Parts: sequence; structure tokens; C-alpha cells
Amino acid sequence: MWFTISLLGIVTFLFWYFSAPFYWRKRNVPYLKPFPIFGNFFSMFTKGLIDFNASLYTNFPGKPFYGLHFYTRPALFVKDPELIQKILITDFEYFTSHGMYSNQDRDPAGGNLFHIYGQEWKEMRGKLSQYFTPGKVKAMLTYVDKSLQKAMEHIDNNIAANEPVEMKYVLMNITTDVITQAIFGVETDTFKNKDSIFSEVAEQMFKVKLTSRTFVSIISPKLYDLLKLCVLDDKSNATVVDIVRQTVEYRRKENVQMQDYLQGMMELMDNYTDSGQKYFPDRTRVPRYDLKTLVCQAILLFAAGIETSALTMTFFFYEMATHPELQQKCREEVNKITKETGQDINVSDLSKLVYLGAALQETLRMHSPLSIINRECTKNYKIPGSDLEIEKGTFVFMSAVGIHMDPKYYPEPNVFRPERFMNGSKIKNGTFLPFGIGPRTCLGMSLAYGEMKMVTAKFLQNYEFTVCSKTDVPIKPGKYNFLKTPANGMWLKVRPLKNVN
Repeated sequence: MWFTISLLGIVTFLFWYFSAPFYWRKRNVPYLKPFPIFGNFFSMFTKGLIDFNASLYTNFPGKPFYGLHFYTRPALFVKDPELIQKILITDFEYFTSHGMYSNQDRDPAGGNLFHIYGQEWKEMRGKLSQYFTPGKVKAMLTYVDKSLQKAMEHIDNNIAANEPVEMKYVLMNITTDVITQAIFGVETDTFKNKDSIFSEVAEQMFKVKLTSRTFVSIISPKLYDLLKLCVLDDKSNATVVDIVRQTVEYRRKENVQMQDYLQGMMELMDNYTDSGQKYFPDRTRVPRYDLKTLVCQAILLFAAGIETSALTMTFFFYEMATHPELQQKCREEVNKITKETGQDINVSDLSKLVYLGAALQETLRMHSPLSIINRECTKNYKIPGSDLEIEKGTFVFMSAVGIHMDPKYYPEPNVFRPERFMNGSKIKNGTFLPFGIGPRTCLGMSLAYGEMKMVTAKFLQNYEFTVCSKTDVPIKPGKYNFLKTPANGMWLKVRPLKNVN
């Protein structure tokens, strides 16, 4: 046995020695020397995802890019904003893939918009975009008010009991209720029904094991299939499939018409005609608009609509609690608008919340939920002004957290300063990446901004937020979560404004 283990170790070392370390040297690209198997990603396990992704940006100062190894695969780390724009926008056709594998035949969520690429992605993105037009986003935002009332009842109960409020919990419940109604047409109350199947699915989606499955999907598609992994666990998959199937069957039987994503996809299913063509010329699949497609896109939209918005608002209230003067400035803007209109903030008022919007953007800069952006080169690409040709299949990484905290683009990056994003300010193109940029920009970005403005405005109008003994100052982010999240929650002292002296 020891002989076999030793032989395997020697073979692995020789495979690494004669391939990985010299990939970038041959191309005259500055690079980090990789370790066997782990490449340059071993310290991710000790530093945690956020700190590790930030540290990647600090290598080779002044260089627009450098080489590294994502475990056994060569990858390019890009730091230059102009090159980032070319990769994500101008020359997007060479980088249409996130490089994440999923099994479309076996996995209910396998064909979701995040995992597919090429012509298949283009076709599906075009279909889904019609459900996020300004008019439909405005309709979705009407769901926020009902959830806000439930959230305020929860906060008022904590105030009455003289207890701090766990803001991440409150905001996760709001975004869960809103996106559940927007996607499935189902009105929920996750504050009262703590065992809601939607809350359970949302919780499962963002556990650390999702991060593990994601890394396996990138590192080794063969291992991913061997282990029979899926985007979500079996229980979450089964839950969503049942919800969608039962809802569709009920609407068809009772002839129920709704204004939500599910209704739109049902209409696509009704009008779909199978052409018999299975693959596009680029070898990506031709989408089929059936129940399976409806399920996998619903899973993605449900996941994308919950945690990112909730986390951004969580960190926003932390910054408000630690910067009371800025909290008051945001509140004064809200109060000025409500005084002029004589009513609470509504969808038509959102564009007037200039300072609050800038504060949310500054929150996204300092606490971007997604710390790194990845692409896979889908056809050979020569970097303009360089002799380097990126080969098909090469990963490209760009650090949102790194570039957001670079003093070259954001002077005093650790200072929370909303004025950076006010009218007349100049943010260099390619340096603000919380939702990505280019064709693969987050589909629900306008919904997220609208929802965040409505929720934060309503809370600032009614409550004052301060730190308490349970608040982590500074924030301690979870080490192994895919998205930046406070490790110990976000506990704040909340007081009703009518009682504030």
C-alpha cells in the first residue's frame, strides 16, 4: 500500500513539475509559483475567501495582469480596469462562460442562467430579460410594503423587550418574502412562519457546502459527476420542483392568471415548439421551454434575489450605526421627500433618493457581496497591446474587493464616503463591480436597487440605529461563505424615532 501511495505521489509531483510551474514562464508572463494540486489557492483555506481574494490583487503591483494556477488549471488574474472592460464588455464574445460546470441532464438547477454560456445563454437571457423591464420591476416593488409592515412588527417587539435586533435576519426575511411573490406568486410571512419551506430553501442555498460544491464544479467536472453533486442539495431541489409543479397545475386547472415570472414562463411553455435541434453551432444546447427549464431558472432567480440584497442592506445599517451623522443625512433626505409628497416613500420617489442611493453604492464598494468575478475563455483571445494570447479554457479572475479598495481609484478606501458616487463624481470605468458589468450584469440589478432603497428609506424614517454590546466592530466576515456575510450576524440597537431625544 505504501509503495502505491508513494508511486502516486511521485507521479503527481512529476505531472505538476513538468507542466504547471512553467506554463506562464513560457509565455513571458509574471506568475506566482504554484504548489502541487492546490496551485496558488491553498492559503484560501487559512485566510478565508474574502481576505484571500483581496490578497490576490496585491501581487505584482503596477502589472495589468499576472499568471497563477487555480488548483491544477492555469489562470490569469487581471487588475487593469481597461482590460477588465474589454473582457466583460467589448470582447465579451470570447468570455461568455463563468466556467462553472453543472449537469443539465441530472440536476434540476443544472441549466440555470449562471451556469450556461454561449448561444444558449444568449437565448435564455433574452427570454428572462422581458420579466425585468422597468414596468415589471415597478410591479414587483409593490410587494415590498407588505413585508415591511411585518418586519417593523418584529422590530417593535424587540424594542418592547429591550433587545437588540439581528438585522441580517430581518432583511433576509424581507427579501425572501418579496422574491417569493415576484417569482412564484405566493405571498409568505417568514417572520411568523419560521418553518416556511421558502425560508428553508433560502437557508440551504447559502450554506458553506454550496461553496464547496461550486469549487468542485470549477476544478473538476468529472469529479462533480462522479460524486453526483448538484447546485443545491436533494431536499432543496425536491422542494422547489414540487412548489413549481403544484403551482403550475393549480393555475392551469383554475385558470388563474398572475403577473409574475412563473406566469411568463408558463406562457413560453404554451407557445414552445420543439424544432428538434439539440445544439447550436458553438456546441451549446438549444433551450427547451418546459417545466424543467422553468424550475432551474426559478431556482437561480430565487437565490439571486435574496442574499445579495439582504447582505448589502445589512452592511448599510452597520455603516449607518457607526456613522450617525451620515445616518441623519440619509434620513433628512427621506423626510424632505415625504414632507413634499405628504405620503410615505413609494416607487415613483426612488429616483429622488440621491444621497441614500450613493450610500448604498458606497456600501457595495466596501462590502461587495461577491468578492471575485470569474470567466472562462471560450475561444483564443489575444490581449490588445500584448503578445499574450489567452488559450481557450483558461480561467480569468478579477477581484472586486481588491479594486474597490485600491487607493488609486478610491482615495482613503477604508473611509465610508457616499459622496464618491454623487452627481459629478468620476468613478473610473471598470472599477465598480458589485453586480458585474457588461452583458452578464446581474439580471435583477434594478429590482435590487429599488428594493434596497425602499426598505432602507422606510427604516430610516421610523428608527434610529446604533451599535450595541453584541455588534462586531469591526465586522468579522464569515471565512468560507461564497458571499461576504457577517460571521456573527449584525446585531444593532434600534430605537423608534418618536422616542429619540
